[in-house]
Amino acid sequence: MPRTLLITDNEGCLTPGKGRAFDLEGLQALARALAANPEIKLTIATGRPASYVEALLQATGCMIDEPVICEGGAVLYFPSTDRTELLGEPADGPALMAELNGVAYRLEPGKQCCVSFYPEGNATTAEIARRLIEAGFGEKYTLLSSAAAVDVTPRGVDKAFGVDELRKRLLGSYDVFAGFGDSGNDGPLLRACDIAGCPSNATEEIRALSEFRSDHPHVWGLLAFIEHLS
Repeated sequence: MPRTLLITDNEGCLTPGKGRAFDLEGLQALARALAANPEIKLTIATGRPASYVEALLQATGCMIDEPVICEGGAVLYFPSTDRTELLGEPADGPALMAELNGVAYRLEPGKQCCVSFYPEGNATTAEIARRLIEAGFGEKYTLLSSAAAVDVTPRGVDKAFGVDELRKRLLGSYDVFAGFGDSGNDGPLLRACDIAGCPSNATEEIRALSEFRSDHPHVWGLLAFIEHLS
């Protein structure tokens, strides 16, 4: 069996989504599946900060040996040593916030390199993105808008960038890089991997990129992908 590094998105793949309870039964089943398939190692590619990943790993009971891609590819987190490494120049938070004077938002806490703006009140992600683009920040940073937030990341940094870093650092350690995602910002991750999979809750865009499409959602879809890879 080939040595496989399975790189999964978090929300929508490991967990049901932001603000929703972890599926502890599914996460415990994942830990058992990985223990039964030692040639498959798991890591995560997420937009969330390293502090969130640390808590998630404690909840899953999954021991991850390899670096975790955090903040959409801008940060590597090393669980075994509880250390982080920034892969890009940190976004200038004070300058970004100054351009949003009068717009109601909250910041996602814990990020070291990227800045995520969540609109509040009558504010919208479209308004936040427009203000930042008009101020010229679209030339210096990548602005990624979703239904929930506007993520400001270093130019050229995405989940594929993080996968490339893993390939360089783990050269020769794995025969196959497998990606698992469910939504738009997982596209670069899936394209950067040798084989791609998705859960049943994936968008049509992600389903089109995936060779394996599970009939099950979230972590249960990931478990089906592990069975497919084994």
